[in-house]
Amino acid sequence: MSRNAPQRQRTREKDTSGRVLTIILIVMIVALIISGVVLYMMIQNKRNGGSSGGETSSAVSQTADLTGMVTPAPATPTPAPTPEPTPSPEPDQKDYTLEEAEVVWDNNLLLTYQDGHWKALNLFGGGDGEAYIEALNTLQEKVGDGVTIYSMPAPLNSQFYTPKNALEYTSDQEECFDAIAKQLDPRIKSINLVPVMRKHTEEPIYLRTDTHWSQLGTYYAVRAYAQAAGVEYPDISEYEAKVNEDFLGSMSVYCDDDRILNDPEDFPYYLPAEGYRTFYYDTNFNYSFEDDLFWDVDTDSSYLMYMGGDGYVVKIQNPKVKNGRRMILIKDSYGNSEVPWFVNSFEEVYVVDMRYLESNLVSVIRDMKITDVLFSMSAYSVVGGNSYNLMELIEQNEGETIYDAQADPNSWVNADGGDEDWDE
Repeated sequence: MSRNAPQRQRTREKDTSGRVLTIILIVMIVALIISGVVLYMMIQNKRNGGSSGGETSSAVSQTADLTGMVTPAPATPTPAPTPEPTPSPEPDQKDYTLEEAEVVWDNNLLLTYQDGHWKALNLFGGGDGEAYIEALNTLQEKVGDGVTIYSMPAPLNSQFYTPKNALEYTSDQEECFDAIAKQLDPRIKSINLVPVMRKHTEEPIYLRTDTHWSQLGTYYAVRAYAQAAGVEYPDISEYEAKVNEDFLGSMSVYCDDDRILNDPEDFPYYLPAEGYRTFYYDTNFNYSFEDDLFWDVDTDSSYLMYMGGDGYVVKIQNPKVKNGRRMILIKDSYGNSEVPWFVNSFEEVYVVDMRYLESNLVSVIRDMKITDVLFSMSAYSVVGGNSYNLMELIEQNEGETIYDAQADPNSWVNADGGDEDWDE
């Protein structure tokens, strides 16, 4: 046994030496692999022109960390931007069409008793708006892409206040307006006011004793237009609120019913801040005179306070507005109470009545450098006989040149101190 001990010792030494060599060989192979990976990434980074330098740098740092050479500092995360709060949508107010109410027919007019008062309803018979659609599409082709056209029909009060027990006598205006919008040139922007007005049904947005909506109602309508047009629109609080009491409108004449005659209403109106000017032209665009936007009228003619009615072409200038935008409103009488709300949103506002303008509409748009054209008239005029006037406006006196004497510094208007001595 003693002679074999040195031999076993030498065998153990050989085995130990072999293990050491194997470990050294494995470490060298691992080091070569790591070096090869690093070299390959550097070559790839050069080939890519440094476009993925951040990724290569990250890979190198991670490799170095594995070998115990470098530990990169943790990256500081970029804070996410704080999102702006989304405004809550206005809820719809009361839907009067879901409730029954007392109704009376008088001279083919439907009167209904709601919230302690009688009101006369403008019932809607429906229609396809074919002439309206043709006219707007034709105008868009003629004026081209440099002018934006908007379609904003004015709903009648029957859309919101016809009681459940009388709905069979009127048609849905929202569906009518949507059907028309689908047939308009895609460049024309359509605004359906029914959802807008539905949010304010408990406010006096329509006149109870008249055929028209109130100026409060048109505030919400024009606000929707201003949002679509991308122009500033002052809050109603920036206007001077006034009221004519004991107003009896045109419905009191049409029906001559004691229920209406004995139930007058307030006529609210709102004055823009001073600083704008209003000029009046005849229907051939001949300049006539400068006057107030709001006219003095007796109480029962209160709706005529807006520009004196429908008989003039009107131009409003506001030097405080500097956005390069000039609009023209093509309207029936429903559009009259919209006009004060445009004053602070456009440099110039032109107003023409679809029934009375004798100049060529295309020429007016071209020569007055109009940027925005708004068609806003009652649902009756959109689908009824008045709509046929629109194509006539486009075709009459085709190619004429519109001369604005008020804007010409060399005209009689601006000679010897302007038109102060003009005798209308």
